[in-house]
Amino acid sequence: MYPLIWDEPFREGYQEWMKAHPRYAGISRERIRLLASDPFHPSLKTHQLSGRLTGMYAARITLELRIIFRLTPDPDPSLILIGFADHTEVF
Repeated sequence: MYPLIWDEPFREGYQEWMKAHPRYAGISRERIRLLASDPFHPSLKTHQLSGRLTGMYAARITLELRIIFRLTPDPDPSLILIGFADHTEVF
């Protein structure tokens, strides 16, 4: 299990998105738990980003929604949750 670090922009974006899309509350919590246990689980379709987001990863929450995160290096890796945005906003 990877510790999750919720940075402030992520927390704000997540709260705003949940207010606008309450029907996704359950699936988003489930996917965040899955991300913490296995950030590269096939259902998350996690992939490295490039350009201005080099060094970060995107994981799928829904068809439209992505979580942007950074994986800290060993020996004690953790996930820093950076962004929570619509697929079109990320790419």
